Amino acid sequence: MNRTPSLPFQRARLCALLALWLLSSAAPAHEGHDHGEPPPSVALPTLAPRAEAAGDLFEVLLRLDGTQLTLWVDRFASNEPVTGARVELEGKGWKAVATPASDGSYRLEAPAELRQVGNHPLVITVQLAGPAGQAGEGEADLLETTLQRPASNSAASAPPTPAAAAAPLTWAAAALGSVAAVAAALWALARRRHPLRPLGQNAASAAR
Repeated sequence: MNRTPSLPFQRARLCALLALWLLSSAAPAHEGHDHGEPPPSVALPTLAPRAEAAGDLFEVLLRLDGTQLTLWVDRFASNEPVTGARVELEGKGWKAVATPASDGSYRLEAPAELRQVGNHPLVITVQLAGPAGQAGEGEADLLETTLQRPASNSAASAPPTPAAAAAPLTWAAAALGSVAAVAAALWALARRRHPLRPLGQNAASAAR
């Protein structure tokens, strides 16, 4: 004679089926991850350090490209490029005069201080002679700015750490552990509500 499975057995079987279903659904998702060679890291482009300064008459834009410092000087009121001026830079323990270039900029070899990481205060003096044949001492302006040179961004191109790569496995293990704990709790509850009877009592009940 076929007997209907007891309630504790049915609950235990349900928990087992639930655990198997979660395991089978998590496996394809994990297989989708590539465990081969990690893709090559891509270095993010970094902008050259630059700074701006504005005074009463002129404004200056400077950029540090490796060991060369390039400056552009414009009139503050009209944004007109200024050529033929004397441009002097002064930093901590050094002073230099920029050389006019053919493209209208001013260039000089960057001192060793500007090649180091950190904030570098600068004082820029711009002197422009007056037109020939006219009285006057020309124009002069004093500008201040700070050139910031950050550290190289090596962390952006670094490969993922082993802890980050193992995160999916950790999540799957935690999920399966939670299911096992729930199954064990349900099984214990079922045993408390429906304790198993001795074999002799089961046989006597069947004989009746």
